[in-house]
Amino acid sequence: MYDFGQIYSLAKTNIWNSNISSNTNVGIKDMAIDYSTDGVNWIEYGTVRIPEANASNFYTGVEGPDLDGIEAQYLLITALSNHGGDCVGISEIRFNTNGVVSDVVDIDELEGGIKVYPNPMDQTGNIELTDIPSGKYSYQVTDISGRVLMRENYTISQNKQTIQLDVDGLVNGIYNFTISGNGKLKSRTFEILNTK
Repeated sequence: MYDFGQIYSLAKTNIWNSNISSNTNVGIKDMAIDYSTDGVNWIEYGTVRIPEANASNFYTGVEGPDLDGIEAQYLLITALSNHGGDCVGISEIRFNTNGVVSDVVDIDELEGGIKVYPNPMDQTGNIELTDIPSGKYSYQVTDISGRVLMRENYTISQNKQTIQLDVDGLVNGIYNFTISGNGKLKSRTFEILNTK
C-alpha cells in the first residue's frame, strides 16, 4: 500500500518488474489496484497485466496504467499472479500526478474517547470506546507504513464498549487503531511487544 501523504490527482504510471537475471518469472503478472482518500473507504480501480522483464542491464520498465485523474491518498496493489516463479514482486513503480487536490482530508474528530490497554500488547489487547455516539462504524489497524492489517465493521450501541484485538500474528512494533463513521474519525497508536 502506498500512502502519498496528501490527496493527489493521479495520472500515468511506470512499472519496473522484477528484473533479476534468470529469475524474472517472479515478476508480477496480474495485479489488482484499489484506491482511497481516507484509508477506510476503498474503490476498486481494476486489474492490470504487466509483462515479464527481459533481464537486460538496459531494462527501462514498462508503461503502467494511466490512472486518469483518480483522486487518492492511498493506493493498494494486490498481486494476483506472477510469471511462474515461487514468489512475486516488482522492483519499482513511479506515479505521475496532476498535482495535490487537498492536503487535508475533510473529516472531523469523532466525539468520545479511546483507551488502549494493555499498552504494549502481547497476544491480545483491548480498545475501550467511551461516549462515542451510537451508530455504524468501521475500524482498522495499520502499521507505521499505513498498510491495513485489520478492518471490521462495528456497531456502537452503548456509552462504553470494548473491542478485543487478536494481535498474535503481528510483529513487534508501533500500530495505529482508527475508528470512523459519519464522516468523522478518531485514532490511537499502540505498541505490540510479543514476549513469547
